[in-house]
Amino acid sequence: MRSLAPRGASGDSPTVTRHTEGSTKDRRRRAGVLAVDDQPAFLSVMRDLVEATENLEVVAEAASAEQAIELMREIGPGMILMDIWMPGGDGMSAVREIKALMPETVVVLTSTTRPDELPLRVQDVGADAVIWKSDLEPALLDALWLRAEGSSALGS
Repeated sequence: MRSLAPRGASGDSPTVTRHTEGSTKDRRRRAGVLAVDDQPAFLSVMRDLVEATENLEVVAEAASAEQAIELMREIGPGMILMDIWMPGGDGMSAVREIKALMPETVVVLTSTTRPDELPLRVQDVGADAVIWKSDLEPALLDALWLRAEGSSALGS
């Protein structure tokens, strides 16, 4: 797993770790997932959810939209789970850039804000799904990846 932590006050470089294990027991392509949230506790929850999903594995983590775009360009994940509200740039703006650069990447925006309380523009940014954090579960992530795999297999 690659982790890009915010630079410290001293300007230290981010800490980087890599993780490359995973099962290939099934014919579906495993997706590398970039988890993005400014709250370390929720990054941990995202990691656990992804690891509980058979065909997904966390390959990188970021604490901001800016870091997510940097990592997305470097590693080209199959899926990005990203918080909508983060300091220094929101997930909605990042989705537009991500989809312009890598339209095949499955982008899932997450939030603790109830879906009916989110701004209307969240539906127009190009995310593949917008999910309330309370509703995130392995079966839902797997269904999103299965749908994306089906679309790519059909050439859509």
